[in-house]
Amino acid sequence: MKDIKPIYILIILLVIGIGVYIYNDIQKRIISKKENCTEIGFRLGEKNRNHLRNIGHDKTDLYEDEYVYNKKLDTCLYYKSQTPILYDAESEELTISSKEIIDASINKKIISLIKILNTEEIDDEFKKPSCVSYYERLKCNTEDEFNKIKIKLFKQN
Repeated sequence: MKDIKPIYILIILLVIGIGVYIYNDIQKRIISKKENCTEIGFRLGEKNRNHLRNIGHDKTDLYEDEYVYNKKLDTCLYYKSQTPILYDAESEELTISSKEIIDASINKKIISLIKILNTEEIDDEFKKPSCVSYYERLKCNTEDEFNKIKIKLFKQN
């Protein structure tokens, strides 16, 4: 212990101090990004609910949304789901349910799913849900696959 010079102790303390400073700075940035994501998600939700209200679907459609800052992707993700509460399976109009996940930081779709609910009057090829991915590594063909991708993206905090 006698051989340890004061300069080495000073260097060690300096390195530890710099490490603590950098760690705190990173944590502050993450908190700031999460707060920003909350603000973006809230605004998008209000915008979408107002749109439903303006077209008269606020009482007839079930609307869900969720937002989260994804640390791994370093972006704000926004999920929305719109499903009619009541629909007429015999009507001539197609009734659809839609889900999508967007990168809210840049307003770009990541993945979306459209499902026709009244499938009695349409061809078999259109009965299965349509899942479109805008990224090669996020492929889905079914609603279950879409839901698994959603869970994976929203759990990476």
